[in-house]
Amino acid sequence: ALPLQDGFDIQHLTLHKMDAELANLKAQASTLAVDICHFTGKHADRPLLVDHFRTSLFVAPDGVEFKALRLRTGCSTLEGSCTLTYDLSLPPAAFKDNVHVTAHLSSAVIAAEELAVFLPYFKQHKTSYSLSGALEGKVNDFRVKDLKLDFGEQGSRFEGCLSLQGLPNLQEATFDIELQQGVLHTKD
Repeated sequence: ALPLQDGFDIQHLTLHKMDAELANLKAQASTLAVDICHFTGKHADRPLLVDHFRTSLFVAPDGVEFKALRLRTGCSTLEGSCTLTYDLSLPPAAFKDNVHVTAHLSSAVIAAEELAVFLPYFKQHKTSYSLSGALEGKVNDFRVKDLKLDFGEQGSRFEGCLSLQGLPNLQEATFDIELQQGVLHTKD
């Protein structure tokens, strides 16, 4: 993985002071299902606090599913569902090519200051991003359909589809946007 200052760094997320309430725990063969009714935690050395996390979690050897996902951090919220499928026989270095993501964001408000924990580029921004849409693909090559994105003090807004290739290396990442509607203010 690239150093934090140069790219996306999800591999170094360490939470401390965790508290959880679980229900309906079921384990059978190599699968696990549990309802996470409430979870909190604080990132060890970065300003990120998980105030509330709730989901129905299903873990199997070939994937993880988060249903009815709700996440609230210090300044951000996220609601939706997410499924990650993968081949465990491949090395962790193959993460970006191996993991297939299917996600539906019904609502998300992400503060730039918290996004900067994973993407330092956003340290220079003092805004939040409201978005919704359906994401499909691999970490290094995915598409977001029905994307709605609002950001900035002046109210910039996009609606359409987004394709992104090249993550986690931001320097090599490329994207295509198919706009259905959009307004971009220069100050944003």
